[in-house]
Amino acid sequence: MTSPVLKAALGDYGHTRELKTGALTSPRLVFEFVEVKPIDRAFRRMIRDLEFDLSEMAIATFLQARAFDKPLVLLPVVLMNRLHHGSILRNINSAIKTPADLTGRRVGVRAYSQTTGVWVRGILHSEYGVDLNTITWVTLEGSHVAEYQDPPNVERAPAGKTLEGMLLAGEIDACVVGRNGVPNAPEIQPLIADAEGEGMRWLGRVKALPVNHMLVLRQEIVDAKPWIVDEVLSLFQAAKEADFAKLQTEDAQDPEASFKLTMLRHGIDPLPFGVDALRRSLEMMIDFAVAQRIIPRRFDVDELFSR
Repeated sequence: MTSPVLKAALGDYGHTRELKTGALTSPRLVFEFVEVKPIDRAFRRMIRDLEFDLSEMAIATFLQARAFDKPLVLLPVVLMNRLHHGSILRNINSAIKTPADLTGRRVGVRAYSQTTGVWVRGILHSEYGVDLNTITWVTLEGSHVAEYQDPPNVERAPAGKTLEGMLLAGEIDACVVGRNGVPNAPEIQPLIADAEGEGMRWLGRVKALPVNHMLVLRQEIVDAKPWIVDEVLSLFQAAKEADFAKLQTEDAQDPEASFKLTMLRHGIDPLPFGVDALRRSLEMMIDFAVAQRIIPRRFDVDELFSR
């Protein structure tokens, strides 16, 4: 019998390398990789057009997709995460010195529903007491999920604007950026002092990594061939293990590898695998998403993986 071919969109990570290069394969299925860079541009295509069979997806995007009954199945596989205390930036020449100074201000973010933004807002509120409803959130684009409408305190920046440019010009008072969006400008620095240390201390308290990207399959694929779920999980687990073994023998060459090594040296799995390992992280994300009007109701974690 011919093995089914899964059209797949994944980012380039150490823990996807073995799959994307073909070093790790399965006798039961074949991946046909489509390169999408940056990978977040695949999320809209998956949500709106079901363009891929298997796709990386931001967890906040998936929660919105689930709320609007999109035919996708979430798999308990983490592809990207990070600590987010350093993800909110300020202009050092402005009056914004601490999170408390954000009350009543304007903060830029790529999209209100961006997963990094959800984590940052949740941290600002729960750790620093910031009233999120007093802030005007200035966005560059809308949600990947077409049906979602931003809350009233969200506005769209004029076309052509960038977060860096608006922050340097004083048009916004702070901005939220992803791992690859940190501006190369000396005037722009993390708002939270000792962001790395604060992030690690927060992690020690809450015992949950802030998951950003996970993995989804089209519901139609799962319905037709339920065994594919276990096969995909097995392959991604093997790719993760191969990456971790390699990390122990080589110097970290990029921020993603450095983050994973730091977590491993602290006895923390940087890529939690399985529903139970992800439960606490997903509970926090769900709570933050409900409070921030990203989703209309609270999901049970196990409900996210039902199919």
